[in-house]
Amino acid sequence: MARQIRVAAAQTGPVLTEDMSKGVEAACELLIQAAGQGADVICFSELFLTPFFPNTLTPDYERFSLTLPSPVTDPLFARARDKHVATIARRRACRGGATGARTSTAGSCGAERR
Repeated sequence: MARQIRVAAAQTGPVLTEDMSKGVEAACELLIQAAGQGADVICFSELFLTPFFPNTLTPDYERFSLTLPSPVTDPLFARARDKHVATIARRRACRGGATGARTSTAGSCGAERR
């Protein structure tokens, strides 16, 4: 049986601050708008919460790496569950603890629909 899924692509704009909570707030607003337009899934751009690392070249960029679940992204995923919208959120991630490899990866939060 065929099923239609409405997908929203979200572009939060340039990240000019190191405060990831501001990006989460912007993402929550976009998620609310997408849900209001019937989106089932919302996809955020790569590294949407952090400055684009090639432009900053700071030696301590590792502080932007997140392991999910994270208190930083919890508000976004809670809103997604509340609105029944699945999310695909690209972020910088840690593999193997504090000394492990860093990658750009996608975290997701499923949303059960009726």
